[in-house]
Amino acid sequence: MEFPWGITNPVRQFQLLYCLWLSLAMLRNGRQHYRFYRWFYSSDLGLATKRGLGAHPSRIYGIFTPPILSPAQLAAAGVAFTGCLLAACLPLAPRVFLFLAYLLYFLYFPQMFAEATLSGHGSILIPSMLFLLACSPSLDHEVQSRSEWPLTLIRIYLASGYFSSGMCKLLCGARFGKFWGMGPTLQYYIFDALWSRPAGPTVRRIQETAITAPRIMTFLATSSMFFEIGFISAPFSDMMSVFFGLNGLAFHAGIMLFQVLPMPSHPRLPPTNRTTHRSPPTARRLARRASTSARGGRRRCSRSSSACRRRSRGARSSTAGSSSRTSSCRRRSTRRCRC
Repeated sequence: MEFPWGITNPVRQFQLLYCLWLSLAMLRNGRQHYRFYRWFYSSDLGLATKRGLGAHPSRIYGIFTPPILSPAQLAAAGVAFTGCLLAACLPLAPRVFLFLAYLLYFLYFPQMFAEATLSGHGSILIPSMLFLLACSPSLDHEVQSRSEWPLTLIRIYLASGYFSSGMCKLLCGARFGKFWGMGPTLQYYIFDALWSRPAGPTVRRIQETAITAPRIMTFLATSSMFFEIGFISAPFSDMMSVFFGLNGLAFHAGIMLFQVLPMPSHPRLPPTNRTTHRSPPTARRLARRASTSARGGRRRCSRSSSACRRRSRGARSSTAGSSSRTSSCRRRSTRRCRC
């Protein structure tokens, strides 16, 4: 790959592209992050008292609890994080600035765990990538090395994440007796997106079509699970790396399309309106259908139970041999009644 300024070290090339990309994302979204955090910090929500990594905030490496920063401190941490990423692109001590950016990540991002575009696993790969690059001696200006072992480690790290996700789906399905790759899994995800993350009319029509096609959802869910499991073979072959890399882009593009994740418009939505939007037509129809079905089930159950009680009262006034009919009637009522 031809790179400006005569840089031929592949690790340095990757590090420059990665740091510049993160810096661009921070410069583009930093103001929206600050607006969200200023509201979140001053809100009376119970979540506002928590800090951590992931959608359900947890401690850093399960040990360290991140501090709660004020909005001004968050802005300063974001500026310092972006500055370290840009400084790592200079020839002077890039590994030092990469390590500082690694530390500053744990100041900035745990404050934003409730923000839609940064929660969950959206940004969880950043610290490990920065740490692996900071440990790469080939980034030192004095070391004339073309070793690619940091890139190999990054490949293995990414592949292990996909593999563990796929195996978790497979093993949890075996544990609870429910195959994760069945259509209702993705139908539920899309149904949840219809309610909680409303999209535009075009995306909504695609979601409405998908949610009523369980066979297509079964195919996509099963393919996604085995794609994640098979990703473990990607680090050991350049051809497999390209294949799984392209499929990974399609995989995440599908998530963005069907589940509206991440939702870039979130920071521009008034926080109080996130749960007050009108549900889309398909969600209302499906909810109405489910409610009608549930009411019908309760009516059938109550009728069968009433009939059973009448037969039971008649059985008690008859001979002793009718006790077996009473017990069987109760068993039939129990089988029919699942309320």
